[in-house]
Amino acid sequence: MSGITWIIIPVLGIIGWMIVEFLEHRTKMAELSEKQSNNEGFTELQNQVERLRKRVENLETIAVETSSDFKHDTDLSDSPKQITLDDDRDDYESRVASRAGQKRKSK
Repeated sequence: MSGITWIIIPVLGIIGWMIVEFLEHRTKMAELSEKQSNNEGFTELQNQVERLRKRVENLETIAVETSSDFKHDTDLSDSPKQITLDDDRDDYESRVASRAGQKRKSK
């Protein structure tokens, strides 16, 4: 019986060590998977924001092109596609907003 005990104790120790290593490895893989899914979600959100920005710019262009008030205004001749600096974009957006407010008040 004492001979079997000397065999069982090291075998149980090795099996326990293997279980601990497996659980640590599984935890690391779960963390990596979670980080990767978070990065994919963030990238997806960035892409969606960019698509929405382009869509808003397109809608602004359509609104400017179809409105007779905007067609004949020389201050707003820049289309959103030509604006490259954020300062220019902010200035353009404020001019469009003020014109739209004037148009609403006149109705």
